[in-house]
Amino acid sequence: FVKSVGFGPEGRYIATGSEDATARVYEVADGRLAYTVAHGAPVFYASFSPNGVVFMTGSKEGTIKIWDGATGTFINSLQGHRSNVTNVMFSPDSTRIASASRDQTVKMYALDAPGQETVARTAAAIRSASVSEDGTRAALVLMNRTLEIRDTQTGSIVSAFAAYAPGGGYGAALSPDGRY
Repeated sequence: FVKSVGFGPEGRYIATGSEDATARVYEVADGRLAYTVAHGAPVFYASFSPNGVVFMTGSKEGTIKIWDGATGTFINSLQGHRSNVTNVMFSPDSTRIASASRDQTVKMYALDAPGQETVARTAAAIRSASVSEDGTRAALVLMNRTLEIRDTQTGSIVSAFAAYAPGGGYGAALSPDGRY
C-alpha cells in the first residue's frame, strides 16, 4: 500500500513510500526501478531535496532517514519524534528538514549538524503539512479539524481556520509567496 509519492527536482525520478517499510525510486521516462531502500518501518512520507542530492523517508516509528539521491545509499537517521512522521519537507536551499508528526510537534533538522529543535507544538496530532517556497511559513492540518499557518522561525500561529470539513482534511498547500 503506497502512502506517498513525490517527484525529484528535475522530474527524472519519482519516489514512493509504502506500508511494507520500503521506499522505491523509479525512472519517470521508462518506469524502471532505480533503487529500493528499506526504512525498517512503514514509510508514510518520501521526498527529494530541491537540489536532488538527498532523498528522505519519514516513518511510522518516528524516524527520518536520509539517503543518497542518486544511489539510495543510507547516509543518516534523524530521531526526535515519538509517533508517526506524517510529513517531511526540505527548505528551499536543501540545508534543513522540517518534519511533522502525530506527536503534535514540528521539528527542524540541519543536514550538516546533529540534533533537532522543536519549532511548534500543536493542540492535536498533525495529519499533513506543507512549507512555502520561501521557507517562512508552514501549513499544518491537525486531527482536530483545524488548519494552522505557522511562522517557521518562531513557531507562532499566523492564522488558523477551524472546522473545515467533517472527518478532517488530508492535505495542505501554500501559495508560492506563502501568504495563502
